[in-house]
Amino acid sequence: MPGFRGDEKTEDKVDALQNYLYMLMEELRYLLRHLDAENFSDSGLEALAESVAETGSGSISGPAVTPESLMAALYARSGLTADLEAERLRTDWQRALRCLQGNRSDLHYIRIRDGEIEFVTDKVSAPARTVQMKRGDAPCWWTDETRTAIGTEETAWPVMVYVCEETVTAGIRYQTTPRGNYLPVLSFGSGLQSGMVYRDSDGLTVRYTTGEGEDVSLLLSGDGYVDADRMRRPTAYDFRSISDGVIRETVDGGTIISYAVETDALGRIVKLTAADGHETAIRW
Repeated sequence: MPGFRGDEKTEDKVDALQNYLYMLMEELRYLLRHLDAENFSDSGLEALAESVAETGSGSISGPAVTPESLMAALYARSGLTADLEAERLRTDWQRALRCLQGNRSDLHYIRIRDGEIEFVTDKVSAPARTVQMKRGDAPCWWTDETRTAIGTEETAWPVMVYVCEETVTAGIRYQTTPRGNYLPVLSFGSGLQSGMVYRDSDGLTVRYTTGEGEDVSLLLSGDGYVDADRMRRPTAYDFRSISDGVIRETVDGGTIISYAVETDALGRIVKLTAADGHETAIRW
């Protein structure tokens, strides 16, 4: 952990912690991408090899155990999610089961790659058609006629999946913000009518791209105030009920806001109070 003297500003502490976490994540990513026999204790490796061998999906033991054979056996035993050598993770293996069952409903899954996490929705394309599933460039096959385990060794049973139209509905990624900072960003959708949320140096920002391609944003600033682009401005004031102590303001979009009126001894308006209690002073 970074060391602090105690007199640093909060922003400096946050930056130091973010840099530390980024380096820690890089170390973890490197470790997971270089798993081999040295990453396991001897007893743990032997126990894992025996467990895999007992499933009948592969026979590995003693000096024959290698990272490649271990990963291949785990893959054949548990399917795509057990591929520990992969630099990415997909949880859409259910497409194979859905295809077997004739289930064409939407599939929601998670994809992790290049330091990004994406939440994806697959819709079966129309008209429905199928292709063989691949692991990288290698076609996938069911290991036997029971179709309960998947491997890349050719058999008589290819793993067929529906062709789907993929939509990324949300994600978490490192990204350069409009202010030039490299920070974790929550994203929702892509292209037009998409949004993002990120913690910048001066507060929490929410950005949205409209259907016309315009960007609007909302900043929850560190000083406790809210700043927004394109805030609604007044389009009309209605003083017809001022004798009852009320005036009304119409803002962009047609929203009407009512204010209680307070006057001084000369009958001049000196204060407006909104329904939420917010007061606006008027000076003469």
